[in-house]
Amino acid sequence: LVYGADTATVSEAREWYDAYSSVSSDFDIPAYNAPGNHDVVGIYCEEPPSTDPGYNEQTYRDYFGPTYYSFDCGGYHCLVLDPNEFADGHQFYRVPDYQLEWLQQDIAHREGRPLLVFFHEPTPSWENRTEVLDLLGQHGTVAMFSGHWHQDVMIDSQGIQEQVTGALCGEWVVRTMSRRHASWIPYRLCRCRWYLQFLSGGRRRKADKYHHSRCDG
Repeated sequence: LVYGADTATVSEAREWYDAYSSVSSDFDIPAYNAPGNHDVVGIYCEEPPSTDPGYNEQTYRDYFGPTYYSFDCGGYHCLVLDPNEFADGHQFYRVPDYQLEWLQQDIAHREGRPLLVFFHEPTPSWENRTEVLDLLGQHGTVAMFSGHWHQDVMIDSQGIQEQVTGALCGEWVVRTMSRRHASWIPYRLCRCRWYLQFLSGGRRRKADKYHHSRCDG
């Protein structure tokens, strides 16, 4: 779940949560949510409404419960972690000590099941990445899954495979094909078409029936 509540008031954020909840309630499979950076209400407000009910991650908790938890699926023990921290108007990514303590206790009771771990921000952006990966690496972690980068990338995180998944809106960055220079331009998925069009140069190439446009935001 990623929504544009970073500059919103709590009431505006709840409109997005209501929309997502309405859609996800029709899923015919279990849905497990992990909070992302845009699920933290008020992170870019000039005057964050810190006293409003629902500020920070409270709106997320009101709708979906704990921001970190575990569940079993088949033969795997699955962990959902929350590295989103917000203090003094500054957002950063770190698995806090109280969550690490919970993680140690939860892993100890997993009954030998291999671990699958889910979170939004990839581990290279975590302030205490090494500490968390050391812990997970000691307990049979099979794979980790993250998002945030809007790219489909597999990375090696201290010997653990971490799959960074793409976004529903499409890849947001693509390298230009110019021989003279290489640069990155953002783009977003707009609607079904046969071509990928870069508005900067007007060039086209086939791309799986999807039309993408440059994102100026």
